[in-house]
Amino acid sequence: MLSNNQVKLYSSLRNKKYRGIHGKFLAEGEKIVLDIIHARARLFKIHSLVATSEFLKTQPQAILKDIPEIIEASDSTLEKISSLSTPNKAILVCAIPEYLPDFKQISGELSLFLDDIRDPGNLGTIMRTADWFGIHHIFCSRESVDVYNPKVVQSTMGAICRVRVYYTEPEYLLQQLRNIQSFPVIGTLLEGENIFTAKLPETGIIILGNESRGISEKLLDQIDLKLTIPSTRQGDEVSESLNVAAAAAIVMAEFRRNQAAYSK
Repeated sequence: MLSNNQVKLYSSLRNKKYRGIHGKFLAEGEKIVLDIIHARARLFKIHSLVATSEFLKTQPQAILKDIPEIIEASDSTLEKISSLSTPNKAILVCAIPEYLPDFKQISGELSLFLDDIRDPGNLGTIMRTADWFGIHHIFCSRESVDVYNPKVVQSTMGAICRVRVYYTEPEYLLQQLRNIQSFPVIGTLLEGENIFTAKLPETGIIILGNESRGISEKLLDQIDLKLTIPSTRQGDEVSESLNVAAAAAIVMAEFRRNQAAYSK
């Protein structure tokens, strides 16, 4: 049974300030809970599992035996902790990991930099798409939404177990990568080369800008290849821009399609 102090602590983790103070975050929902528990190369140290008796009875003991603390709770107790309007049957309390990027490894891969992405759903969806296309590293500006925001964690649909997210200043990141080798920086803009006809590099870092303002001015001069996703619509009916998560999906898919073509 959860104590009042535990309820207070766990519910406070919905707030970024208290996630920072306690070094913990919540993972809500049966799928994400089981993904984290099952993850072979587990990124997250599990502190507690808070779940209904219904959920616990359906899980093999072999899966639960390594969890330090398992607390059976009622739906009403889970509701006090949860950030969701309809609480799930299970919540994990995990430690926020501390890891540093391996710039040498990353310089030989395709990665993303998210410049001031504020919407939790967009970040979670981008992580989920990156996981699908085998992109393992995402860098975010410090102004971007916290990856351990409960809405981000849930919207990743388990990708948070496999995609690492780092918060850093873009100038430092690009300097580190360019110190290793010639490293292309790609930007997605409203005006640029048509992504469907451009020659795309096999490695590099793709910059995606803020939902309403796009890529910040200080980064524009750093971009080696400016790309745009052309619209097939003309006139006043065309939307001003694509949603950043939708644009990210198109960009990642096109880069992977080009890599597949190169390998033939």
